[in-house]
Amino acid sequence: MPAPDDLRGVRGAARALIADADRWCTCAYAVDATGTRVDPDDERAVRWDIYGAVYRVAGMTGGVWPPGTLDLLAQTAYRLHGTSVAAVNDRLGHGAVLRLLDAARAASPHPPSDANTRDLRAGDGTTARRRRARR
Repeated sequence: MPAPDDLRGVRGAARALIADADRWCTCAYAVDATGTRVDPDDERAVRWDIYGAVYRVAGMTGGVWPPGTLDLLAQTAYRLHGTSVAAVNDRLGHGAVLRLLDAARAASPHPPSDANTRDLRAGDGTTARRRRARR
């Protein structure tokens, strides 16, 4: 499962979760095998809408969305379809949802690489290689 702040990873995993139309739904974050609404992270969930898929793969707790996730989805929905994310999911169909996730994923910033993360943790603005060279 991607880290909640890995927006590209979250959108990619959400797309993978609902890539099969049999695992996608409308008008509910998630439903069980009988079509009854359930929470997206409920073990009985078998189908998700776009919001429920993001919720599920981000490992959210307490209904807190990963920062930036909904903003970029909304901007992309309006750019591609001139409507809201919910309308894309509930009215335009499965294919439109997948295209929305693809476009939003492409527009997401890349997560930091391991090397960049290590360098930033040093806090002194130097790279690991330069720190080792000074020793």
